Amino acid sequence: SDLICFLVSEDEKDALEEYLSAEKCCVGFSSLCRSLANLRAAWRQAELAAMSRFFDLSSLVFNYVEPSTSVDRALFDQQMQKIGLLLGSGESESIVNCVNEFFPAGHDVSEQARTLYLFHEFMNTGVIRKYWEFTESDMYLNLKSIMIENIHQFRSFDEYRRTVLDFLIYLDSRFKNERTEYPFVAEALEYMHRHFREDLNMTVIANHVSVNYT
Repeated sequence: SDLICFLVSEDEKDALEEYLSAEKCCVGFSSLCRSLANLRAAWRQAELAAMSRFFDLSSLVFNYVEPSTSVDRALFDQQMQKIGLLLGSGESESIVNCVNEFFPAGHDVSEQARTLYLFHEFMNTGVIRKYWEFTESDMYLNLKSIMIENIHQFRSFDEYRRTVLDFLIYLDSRFKNERTEYPFVAEALEYMHRHFREDLNMTVIANHVSVNYT
């Protein structure tokens, strides 16, 4: 609702940039798109460039910068999986630390913007849509999820991060309350935390907590 996408010729870029800057609009430019087949990539580049505004307050105009190094997706996916495993554990401090690990200090603007873009995708698809039955039935979660999905409405990165953490910690508490009906779940999780280096399987864990495998 707060985004407008323009498809402009190369010689119109400067005029558009000048106009939008005068209107105090944040604008992200993709690299030059030479084929209709690349429009989707160009849109993503433009949105990614616009996310630089969260880390560079000196400008409202940002051009897409090709990354000098590729993102370690294995490590990134591992961190995202860690958040998923923490939901329902009641370990709110660990959730906060895990989110903060995504955004270490000292990285350049384009790298931070890229991380935010990937993290935002994870929040939308890996959390909000995955647990839609919770977000739709809980007014607080529903409101927070709508806010998170519309990232460009936030005035700062810290405001976005606080909203994400509020959402995750509240969702964590909801999960934990649901799981109190099955006390063996907490015991099983504790067992896995202690023995995660071993060759674990469902049978071993079920036997440990004295419940049926199914």
